[in-house]
Amino acid sequence: NLRKFVNKGAIMKNGVYTNKKFQEIINKRKVTTETFKNDPKLLEEYFNIFKSYPYKKFFVVITPCHSSYFESFKNYNVALSFLNGLKSFRNIKVFNFSKLNMPDSLYFDATHLNYNGAIVFNRILKDSLDINF
Repeated sequence: NLRKFVNKGAIMKNGVYTNKKFQEIINKRKVTTETFKNDPKLLEEYFNIFKSYPYKKFFVVITPCHSSYFESFKNYNVALSFLNGLKSFRNIKVFNFSKLNMPDSLYFDATHLNYNGAIVFNRILKDSLDINF
């Protein structure tokens, strides 16, 4: 019972899997290896943008992922190190919510929130932005 809709350019899938189907998706994710890596050319382009606009604020937001996503993540510490390295730019603020504990009912799959999850997360993000700015 999944529906897809578009809202301000975002493609959202709404609906809920049965518990059995969701567990199948999660179990498949647990055995899928994840590895963090950057594309050097793309990274250079981003860094040039950050350096070219030192008085503009850039926000890097890492959205919540289901805990199963991290079970086979080979080098999460490298990803964290990269995000921490972004702090050298005074105009970048990193919001890492990747391990925010949210109930299964708010996930579409291991790496995407469903519509209700997006609503909850948007409130959390708004609160974080309000505190920081």
